[in-house]
Amino acid sequence: MRLKIRPALMLLPLALAACSGEPEVPAPEGPDANLTEAMPTPEPLPSATPEPVATPSPEPTFDAAPPPKVAEDQQMIDDAEATGMTARVTRDEQRPTDEETPVPVEEKQ
Repeated sequence: MRLKIRPALMLLPLALAACSGEPEVPAPEGPDANLTEAMPTPEPLPSATPEPVATPSPEPTFDAAPPPKVAEDQQMIDDAEATGMTARVTRDEQRPTDEETPVPVEEKQ
């Protein structure tokens, strides 16, 4: 039984493909039967125009001024300002030592 069903199931898509709802259209006859639609001719590309040649000026040109001198640690300062790590501490002042700072003493009762 199984052997008879398998060929029938394999032929089912072929039978369904043959049944189309559209009417058959006859093939065109004559010398234009194998001719395809002609594509429109593309417009020619515009030709490149030659660039004008710069003429030398009669007056001499001067070189640009050199850039201003940058401090040695300017990059470090810029990075610190960008990350918010700029502390305004002067390191030249003397720091108090432990001996100068009075330590509170607790009294015993």
